[in-house]
Amino acid sequence: MRRLLTLIGICLALGGITTAAMPGGTTADWEHVSAPSSVADPADNDHLDVTTADGYIYINTAKPLTIKVYTILGQLVSQAKVPAGISRLKLSTHGIYILKAGSVTRRVTI
Repeated sequence: MRRLLTLIGICLALGGITTAAMPGGTTADWEHVSAPSSVADPADNDHLDVTTADGYIYINTAKPLTIKVYTILGQLVSQAKVPAGISRLKLSTHGIYILKAGSVTRRVTI
């Protein structure tokens, strides 16, 4: 296990995740793509659609949410409050990420 974690750390260091400095952590920039096209069910407070394509993580949410993206080693890659609708985040390094939004946690592979 220790060898695997060391190997993952070396790969991440060589791959270099591009981030910009932010107080309290690092962040990559989220881009708002479109406004919501329909009204979500009020009972479904944490409805969140997550998809990936071409190195982007796409988030479709019915209400503004704070989104946090971590590497599988727990390093914060992005933290931002996204508006309702579709937003996307470009990640320069392919891999497995953990996305947290409200009470929802998802594993994302790029």
